[in-house]
Amino acid sequence: MILSGIEHALIRAGIWDLRMERTRAVQYTNKKGDALVFDFGYVVGNEVRFFQAVPLKTNTNQAIILAHRFPKVADCIHAGNGAHALLTAVVADDLDRSNPEIEFALEAFTDNNVNVVAVADMSSIAERTRQDLNAVGR
Repeated sequence: MILSGIEHALIRAGIWDLRMERTRAVQYTNKKGDALVFDFGYVVGNEVRFFQAVPLKTNTNQAIILAHRFPKVADCIHAGNGAHALLTAVVADDLDRSNPEIEFALEAFTDNNVNVVAVADMSSIAERTRQDLNAVGR
């Protein structure tokens, strides 16, 4: 459901065909066995922006691992090509943010400079990405 919401937002913004899909972190980290795969991404100027569906209702452990792994991946991207990496974790609209496990996972994202948005907010995020892509000439 979250992936579908991201997809629809990117299609509505007219940037679906410009996406990088299922980008493997190993291409940046060069670590054998690195299984992290980003759902969608865009290169916008000197930034690499990733969007990741995060089903917190079913598994907060994966979210916590992602939150703590992303800064290292971002460092590898910067070291490799000078680009700044950004991650937006996309969560369900009806998330129970008072659940202690979910609250902990959300704090892990915040502590590691990962943006968190609900699926309903993806339309505005996708539109901003479209504008940014147009500004840099894709």
